[in-house]
Amino acid sequence: MKKILITLIIIFFSRNNYSFSGDIGIRTGLSFSSFQENTQLIGDLKYLTSLTYGLTFNFIIHKIFILQPEIIYSTKGIIGQSSKEYESDKGVIKLNYIEFPILLKVELIEFKENSFDLFAGPSFGKSLNHSYKYEYNSITNSGVLEFKLDNINEIIETNMNIGIELNYKIFKYLMSLQIKYTKGLNRISNEVGVPAPFRSDYVILKPGVNIDGDNITLIPGIKHKSISITFGVLL
Repeated sequence: MKKILITLIIIFFSRNNYSFSGDIGIRTGLSFSSFQENTQLIGDLKYLTSLTYGLTFNFIIHKIFILQPEIIYSTKGIIGQSSKEYESDKGVIKLNYIEFPILLKVELIEFKENSFDLFAGPSFGKSLNHSYKYEYNSITNSGVLEFKLDNINEIIETNMNIGIELNYKIFKYLMSLQIKYTKGLNRISNEVGVPAPFRSDYVILKPGVNIDGDNITLIPGIKHKSISITFGVLL
């Protein structure tokens, strides 16, 4: 049965002028990540800027359709800050991921050997490690504390991606500039008992962190969102 199915697929693509020529390349750039809106997130929240990089694969399946799977290392999170007259603090949440986007590109405009593409598709990520870094500074005391978050989901994170890509050829290399928006579809933080309510008069651990003794947990139900701007080259 499998052999018959494979044969039918080959016949279908060959009769419809499909081809499966492929290329491999590298991609690197900047990612600007935050959390999707949550009523428990308070304070002055800012995007976390980080480096992202990895491998990209191009498989031409039709004249204007390209399947582009990628293997990407990324850091997601958020920055929260607060300041008073004589003191200030900053909390940084970082979650490192290995991600596997599967993008379908459609060529919208072609000019000479260049093109402008629209793409969309899912991605699947696995958390490698995660941390919370808290910097505090006042007249009497200052320092840096680092914690490991105790309630990050160990399941595969699922995201949806959409974006645009400009491809242009320089000498024999095909370059690309990609702008991608990613929205998390599942929660990255578990329920851990009943999280302690956030108290602004407590040691301020922002953003979105609960304190229960030595237990540091991310507010349950958090989802990612990010925008990345990357540059790639096919080898």
